[in-house]
Amino acid sequence: MVKSTGPGKPFVIGITGKIGSGKSLALNMLRHLGALGLDADHFAHLTYRKGSYGYQALRKAFGERIISNNGEIDRKKLGKLVFDNPSHLKILENITHPLVVDEVSKMIQSSTLPIIAIEAIKLLQSDLQNLCNQIWIVHTPAPSLNERLIGQRGMNESQIKDRLHQQSFLDEKMDSADTVLQNDQDAQKLWQEVKFHWERLAEDDPTFSSLVDKIEKTMMPYANLLCFPTMHNAEKISIPIIRQGASFFKSNTWEIRYSVKIHKKINLGASAFHFLCETLTWKIIGDDRNIHYLATVIRHPGLIVIGYSSLNFLDELALENIFTMLQNFSRLHLCERLIMPLEANAGLLEKTGYDMMRVKPGNKILDIKPEYNLYEIDLMSDLRNLEQG
Repeated sequence: MVKSTGPGKPFVIGITGKIGSGKSLALNMLRHLGALGLDADHFAHLTYRKGSYGYQALRKAFGERIISNNGEIDRKKLGKLVFDNPSHLKILENITHPLVVDEVSKMIQSSTLPIIAIEAIKLLQSDLQNLCNQIWIVHTPAPSLNERLIGQRGMNESQIKDRLHQQSFLDEKMDSADTVLQNDQDAQKLWQEVKFHWERLAEDDPTFSSLVDKIEKTMMPYANLLCFPTMHNAEKISIPIIRQGASFFKSNTWEIRYSVKIHKKINLGASAFHFLCETLTWKIIGDDRNIHYLATVIRHPGLIVIGYSSLNFLDELALENIFTMLQNFSRLHLCERLIMPLEANAGLLEKTGYDMMRVKPGNKILDIKPEYNLYEIDLMSDLRNLEQG
């Protein structure tokens, strides 16, 4: 049942599901439909950055054993500590959950996008559920889930059993969810499900329908450049992957699994479609025959360019226009900074206000590889200067 939203207030969809079920993929699909996507589990990691209240509280609770060589909290050590001990997990949640709810609430209040999607594995065990108008659960049958966790995350059967046992409460919540997304096949099937429930909600709820109309107008400046997940676009984007292999993702900052080696084992079209769903990929027109691509991901507090096929053919003005477009899109999605791994255009980046950032080894906030020099621009500096003035 739809929980009504007041006049002028956003509509919030809460997404949850077990580990490996496809929550993040569903969240990114809703971003393609125009929603502001918020990964609450990622915000939890941000709450205990070095120097923060959460950092001090966790360090006091668990001691130096969770601190890495660079002074940050080691997420692997923390994870092993809490998932093996329910009382430790409770301490972690008591510290981080209120901080996450506070941060997500601020993002909702600040959003100019009227539909918001929140992904959280503990959505129904925290106050985050009180922020939501609807609850969507992503469900994957046990055999498929086990296969994913072994193949994609390297977990063994014992680890999977323990982790899924901790999340068994979600089985009891299936009947009370507004929507259950069945993710038992591939990204194309899940995309069809997400679109179906989005469109059905618009048909059933006039308020939601009006918010969808508002989103479509807001996203209009980006509609022709952003690659909507379709098989046509997937086939197009697979061409530079075939030709260039891993080099398609020049200076990429993520462990992208779309390599030629892997594509020998899986369907390239299906893999490219999956890629379009989990990223925000942009068409950069080269000439009448060639379309190049630039792939981005949202990882608050930043939007990160993870790769591009080629930008060498663009003149300075065209590049500036691309940078401006990405900056505007980043602000729309409440990203405080835009991060570019475009060393070939370093001069232009520095000229237009970007600063080079050196990623320290062990940095897990943005999942960035330390060997890359990146460029970032602070998208909130103008607003802060205005407030101070």
